[in-house]
Amino acid sequence: MNGAAAAITPVATARAAFVGRFPAGPVGEVTAVDDLPGFAAAFGGGMETEASLVVRQFYANGGADARIVGVEDPDAAGLTAGIEALAATDFDVLCVPDAAGLPADATGSVHRAALARCRETGAVLLIDPPPGVTDPGAASTWAAGLVTSTHAAAYFPRVRVADPGAPVGERVIGPSGSVAGVYARTDREHGVWKAPAGTDAGLLGVTALEVAVDDRGAAVLGPLGVNTLREFPGAGPVVWGARTRHGTAGTDPEYRYVPVRRFAIFLTKSIEAGLGWAVFEPNDEPLWAAVRDQVGSFLTGLFRAGAFPGATEDECWFVRCGAQTMTGADIAAGRLVVLVGFAPLQPAEFVLLRIEQESGRVRRTSGSHQPL
Repeated sequence: MNGAAAAITPVATARAAFVGRFPAGPVGEVTAVDDLPGFAAAFGGGMETEASLVVRQFYANGGADARIVGVEDPDAAGLTAGIEALAATDFDVLCVPDAAGLPADATGSVHRAALARCRETGAVLLIDPPPGVTDPGAASTWAAGLVTSTHAAAYFPRVRVADPGAPVGERVIGPSGSVAGVYARTDREHGVWKAPAGTDAGLLGVTALEVAVDDRGAAVLGPLGVNTLREFPGAGPVVWGARTRHGTAGTDPEYRYVPVRRFAIFLTKSIEAGLGWAVFEPNDEPLWAAVRDQVGSFLTGLFRAGAFPGATEDECWFVRCGAQTMTGADIAAGRLVVLVGFAPLQPAEFVLLRIEQESGRVRRTSGSHQPL
């Protein structure tokens, strides 16, 4: 082989993109912002908008890497155009808080555009409840009209945050920025495989939840694909759910949980980037063995970091690359096919990732959850 199989470098997992109307700043273009002072300098300039408060909550909860797109008019057309501006940008979480205040059909069109971009780049859309949805019954009705996708997660209720410019010193906003920050904090402290939920998933900077959700309300909304925010004595407001918008009859049942979907995205992106060296190598056994070793070493590192529930590596992951993953036509065409299985929830119950590399391009598909 002429190439070199360097160790696979883990990719970033918590880069958040925000599309909305801000008090000032660029419009219709992507601006990278690494911290709250940078955001205030680029997009401040007067009374806070809901989108700007949502971004501030991202930083308050541990976020550090944002991509911001400002729009002049936060209607369906303006927000969709803002989402399209992200076409050349890689990110991991997408928030479009102004979409929650639109009529239902307009909200749906914005969410569909956002999901198309999330599926393309490998990201998760965080969905805010609209104003006026203030009890589990109304939230159930809201959920019934939402998009269904394992690349999306919905959260309820809305949250109260400080806003010195508001008449009462606080404002009720969507929780997506707070939750995106919790994602970032959880990834940094525990790893992307850890559910961003529970008593250690506190919502910092949230003075109160708009409404209280009790056990009964959470039990109703969880199966509907709505993650609840709750408040407990001694813990304060926390994220209390980690389901995707999988739906009761959705495809990809293995991705019904947020950490599984995000872990799969992380593995796929990391392995794709790490396989760049193999593009122009002869498609034969020396290459296949090198790929198995390279990817296996990466997964061994994750096993040692506690990313899997199994006690042995055989229970947690496998890598296949060779005659059993490629046809004769694949080999003749120089098409490299790598099959990766990882067990995120139970030992030896694997979610399958199929990664294809051909003529300098890398393609991937996700397989099924099954014991092997």
